[in-house]
Amino acid sequence: MDRLRGALLVQCWPDEAGGVRQLTSGRPGAGVLVTTPDVESARRAAGPAGGHDVLVLDASRYAGARRLSASAPFRESWLNLQRELGLPVLTDSGYAGPEDHAGVTSVLDRAIRVGPHVVATLALSPWWFDEGGGLEFLLGEVERAGVPVAVALEHQRDPLGVRRTLRGLVRLIGVGVPVIQLRCDVSGLGLLCHGAWAAAVGTRSNLRHFYPVARSTGGFAPRQAKTATVVKECLSYIDIGRIARAVQADPDDSLWLPCECAVCGCRTLDWLSTLTDEAQQRRAAFGHAWETLLDLRDALVAGTCSPADRQASWRAHCENAISRFQGVDGGGASWSAPPFLRCWRSLPLATPTASR
Repeated sequence: MDRLRGALLVQCWPDEAGGVRQLTSGRPGAGVLVTTPDVESARRAAGPAGGHDVLVLDASRYAGARRLSASAPFRESWLNLQRELGLPVLTDSGYAGPEDHAGVTSVLDRAIRVGPHVVATLALSPWWFDEGGGLEFLLGEVERAGVPVAVALEHQRDPLGVRRTLRGLVRLIGVGVPVIQLRCDVSGLGLLCHGAWAAAVGTRSNLRHFYPVARSTGGFAPRQAKTATVVKECLSYIDIGRIARAVQADPDDSLWLPCECAVCGCRTLDWLSTLTDEAQQRRAAFGHAWETLLDLRDALVAGTCSPADRQASWRAHCENAISRFQGVDGGGASWSAPPFLRCWRSLPLATPTASR
């Protein structure tokens, strides 16, 4: 677990793991989180024991149309694989929906019995972060159990674009056990600034949260996401077509200075829209996003900064991002700051170890 402290991880599917390792190689505090319920797929993606820097496995049995409930038993084969590889042992928990108090308690109690280095995976409905819902019960149970937790959030779009969810999650981080945030995006940086042990950024939208099950069909209904990348000063993923139109409309805007990351090679971000191969375009867009997020993490979570300084710096970055959105000439397309930036701006500054 100590190797994970302050880490920014890439959450990916098994077939992406090789390329993701190239992105994380040589960057301190960077790692890979492979997502698959299949033990053998996870084994192949992980490689031999000891053949990794920072690696985590997420079984993701809480997601999709056939997701399991939180009370479903853990698989010994899944737990043993992680032990064999010398990894943090994330439980392969199912989903805890609204009012599933027994499910949350079951995951935590069984995680205690698994033994050392275990992390209880809590895949949760937004109801658990509502002060009028399950938040107080959740905080009390996590504090009682005292085991590290890995949290995944259910939402149709961005769970941390909802103020009460963000506030509840920050309160959970303040309980005092290590919290690893699974399936997130730029907000992972804010969570690190507020004391999260580690955060994982998905390579694509369906790995940046998990979707609710659609009641009418019994299946989950994700949006068809366009290829997007991170615009650094906007702290946000932006559709690359929208970026290209904005660059064309106002090429002198300082947002569009040539990017010096290894992927862009001193080109302006509109170069991504010129790639005609969709897979190559997606890899390049995420490669730029990842380099950008790591640079931001290094600046925000400096070893000498106090928790209060980190939180204040993140707040200032969010304020600046909102301002930058307001000044963009989108070439006929509107640019508006995504809700998560305003949610972070509204969050009271407090140290991550503050008591409830």
